[in-house]
Amino acid sequence: EEDPTCGRWDTGVGFLGRRILAAGNERTTGSFPAGFGYHVGANDWWSGIFEIMNMEQSPQSVYVEMTVRYLPGDDPSVKGTEPVWVDVDNCEDSEIDVPAGRTTTTWDWTSTMTGRVVFTAGHVHDGGLSTTLSNATAGTRMCRSVAGYGTKPEFDGHIESMSTCSWDRLGSIRDGDTIRLDTVYDTPEALEGVMGIMMFWVYETDDLNGGTPAPDSVTSPPEGAAPTSGGHTH
Repeated sequence: EEDPTCGRWDTGVGFLGRRILAAGNERTTGSFPAGFGYHVGANDWWSGIFEIMNMEQSPQSVYVEMTVRYLPGDDPSVKGTEPVWVDVDNCEDSEIDVPAGRTTTTWDWTSTMTGRVVFTAGHVHDGGLSTTLSNATAGTRMCRSVAGYGTKPEFDGHIESMSTCSWDRLGSIRDGDTIRLDTVYDTPEALEGVMGIMMFWVYETDDLNGGTPAPDSVTSPPEGAAPTSGGHTH
């Protein structure tokens, strides 16, 4: 299927089809709220781009495992969602250069969908603090995905988590609305080739007031602080 924000015949990654997930050193996991899923056709195919880093001096054995939990596509208890990928230079390599200090990079997408946003997840590199998804037309924040550092010794101070938002109504969007991604970095030195990505899933419906509004504890966790050093890790 064609990607909503980067068409199949656009420059860059559009030829790959629909983008559905991005994660890095933070190893993001998450799940839809109850009653929602992503419909996969019998003849759909999957592809992926994987980057593996070895922080040790000796070779390591690595295994990639994919677990799929599913229900029949005609199960009436599951509402289908559509994934949308937005990033700091959409359709290219998802990367920007940032100067030293705190910076916010903004990228807008004009929605082609009407519905409720039910799940989101962000991605940044070391030095990143958060990605925030908003409906700029409606003036509403739908999710702030916050980077975590410094609580897991095995991560050596590098980025170790990104919070996600999952609810049956994180926010609503309409065809023609401006959907905004704000990516925040705070770093003591300029960085090259860092990412800012937000994935969100939309339940397409005209019932924009359905479900229940998500509380601030879900959509707006507080930002922490980025490490003052530690290198450049995806």
